[in-house]
Amino acid sequence: MSTPYALYTWAQLEAKMREQFPLTQLGSDPMNDRYCAATRGWVGGPFSKYFGEYLTARGDLKWRKRGNQCEHFALRAALEAVQLFSQADDPNIPAEAESLAVAACKYKSDTLGWHEVNLWFLDEMWVPWEPQTRAFFEFSEVERFTVQKPIIP
Repeated sequence: MSTPYALYTWAQLEAKMREQFPLTQLGSDPMNDRYCAATRGWVGGPFSKYFGEYLTARGDLKWRKRGNQCEHFALRAALEAVQLFSQADDPNIPAEAESLAVAACKYKSDTLGWHEVNLWFLDEMWVPWEPQTRAFFEFSEVERFTVQKPIIP
């Protein structure tokens, strides 16, 4: 098990992404080199609460065909997580961290068809999180092989 707020390089995150989701393709140029992993408690607690309040304030709690589709939820969540994390006053967060190990990705859901969610790098693996319900879930084995186009800000 990793330590809270462990630091990872782009190469480490990319290697684990390819291992877990063999058919996905990542861009060859990373946006940053040092990423900090959050904790499950931070994602499920402070961030989930913050993101719910953020969506409520914007009037964006429900899916809409124009401007509030699943990819918009996932991208907003990833960017807001990085923003909130950058403001955290926690001495356990490594000073070298340039960004947070979170991604938005597309996958083919067994029940919804193509869908976009977030992936959080927790405990040495990428864990799916549904930004519309602000809850962790697991991909089925079939779904895992459809994960594609991850964006790691």
